[in-house]
Amino acid sequence: MKSQFRKVWDLLNKKERRQLSLVTILYTLSGLTDMLGVASIFPFLSVAASPELLKSNAYLLSIQTWTQVTDKQFLVFLGLLSLTALLVNQLVRLLSTWYGQFIAQRIWFNLHRRMFRYYLNQPYIYHVQHSGNALLEKLQVRTNAAVAGVIHPYFMIMSSLFSTLFTISLLVWIEPLMTLTLLGVMVLFYFLVYKRLKSRLDYYGKISPEFSQKSFKLINEAFAGIKEIKIRRNSETYLDIFEPAAKKYCDAQVKIHLFGEIPRGLVEVAAFGGILLITILMISESGGFQLAIPVLGMYALAMNRVMPSAHNIYYQIARIRFHSPSLHAIQEDLTAALHSNQKKTSQILKVKDSRLKQKIELRKLSFSYPGSNKKVIDSVSLNIPVGSLIGIAGGSGAGKTTLVDLILGLFEPVSGQIQLDGELLDGSNLSWWQTNIGYVPQSGFIADGTIARNIAFGISENNIDLQRVRDMARIAQISEFIETELPNQYETLVGDRGVRLSGGQCQRLSIARALYHNPDILILDEATSALDGITEDKVMNAILQLSEIKTIILIAHRLTTLQECDNIFLMDKGRLIDQGSFQFLIDNNKNFQRMAKKMKNEE
Repeated sequence: MKSQFRKVWDLLNKKERRQLSLVTILYTLSGLTDMLGVASIFPFLSVAASPELLKSNAYLLSIQTWTQVTDKQFLVFLGLLSLTALLVNQLVRLLSTWYGQFIAQRIWFNLHRRMFRYYLNQPYIYHVQHSGNALLEKLQVRTNAAVAGVIHPYFMIMSSLFSTLFTISLLVWIEPLMTLTLLGVMVLFYFLVYKRLKSRLDYYGKISPEFSQKSFKLINEAFAGIKEIKIRRNSETYLDIFEPAAKKYCDAQVKIHLFGEIPRGLVEVAAFGGILLITILMISESGGFQLAIPVLGMYALAMNRVMPSAHNIYYQIARIRFHSPSLHAIQEDLTAALHSNQKKTSQILKVKDSRLKQKIELRKLSFSYPGSNKKVIDSVSLNIPVGSLIGIAGGSGAGKTTLVDLILGLFEPVSGQIQLDGELLDGSNLSWWQTNIGYVPQSGFIADGTIARNIAFGISENNIDLQRVRDMARIAQISEFIETELPNQYETLVGDRGVRLSGGQCQRLSIARALYHNPDILILDEATSALDGITEDKVMNAILQLSEIKTIILIAHRLTTLQECDNIFLMDKGRLIDQGSFQFLIDNNKNFQRMAKKMKNEE
């Protein structure tokens, strides 16, 4: 328990720790008012059971004298005093419960935001090496489980602990032997039950993260490949994999609730038996039931507070044990997110005053993936003048896309440099550089939203320039389809991953998106591979008209697309093996000749 609390404490920032400390103070105050509320009933019941106490008890006599009321009025006064104490107690309990829940939810919000920002701000290579499903599962499921199953129970334990401690202290002061005996029985019982069940809690606790990891991957895979699943009619295969794990998970959830409830009834029976024993002993000692009424009334009210609190402490401890694997699964990421000094970047792309004026230069650039000694890019040097139309060609695995990713600043080279007008590309100017680039990958991401929101991707809906959206759609040769065939035109929903559009339509949306922000550099990574020849010619002609004012880098599926390029860089196995115009390479490079011949035969 102590180590778990330390883990939770280490995940909080200074402000959250102060808030947690304030919650502790409020719960302490709530515990004190619980004790006072229970104690306040004792004078009232004592006087009600034995009115002669008003004459024999010096404290009660002095208060009655001060208030100058009759015996009956004084009894009413004591009753109202007890009622006021109980009302104050409930108000303090309500305040502490509200603030505790507020802070617990605020911590939930902060941890989710912190984790989301941490993942978003990781370098691109991090996302290449980590599954998106795994990150989503950690963010959505594991963080929820850690907060609901580990962090939130600490608030519940504090709430119950102080109430129990102060109320028990009052009972010990009134009837020490009987209270300690009853307390000892309860503690021993809960301890034995917990000790007996903790190994089962550990076992079932491990099932939950294992199931969520597998189910996230399985469900995402099934929905991503739903067309193939429908064609092959093998949905039962996925269900056969899902069902055993889901049943095991459901069984674990049932068991944690069962283990949490097992002691409640037995302890209530034991407590009732204890109160019954106390009643018999007090009657035998006092010689009558009348004198036992005040103590029994206070015990009844106290047990009404202590029993639920004691059981809640046990139940929350069991929950913490059960959900600890979830916290352990994301502990490292939560700690890294807390200590990350990354700043929130602006979500609105801004036009920069400074622009690239001369050239992009790559000097002996090399790159290997972490953990690998194989060079994907091997000592590549080249120049890209501003305003030029550049092609990058090569077979599969030549390193074309990786080279573009380096130019985009998504990867850091292991050696060599990228210079922009003679200035080294690094962290100080990376943000400026990337905001000046329009990039279209071979398979562009299509969000589950409207046509307009996909073209103006990353822009809040209120700030979307619809006229610019239409203009860019026209350049990308998709405006006619949108305006004549879609009933809601630019407000048409495209579905998850653009399921309602063809591959070519999705690519043209991606091109329109890249152009929307008016970039200085446009990079097309086989961005027209899904288009038919006629549509590709139209799109390329529209893009080529921009080449006078923009620097354009093309990786083309069809070599004929590169015919108008000012210069073509030919790649092979990560190395730059030749460069020149289309005609120069056709005339002088055998590799390029073979690629062109193969492409012609495939057509």
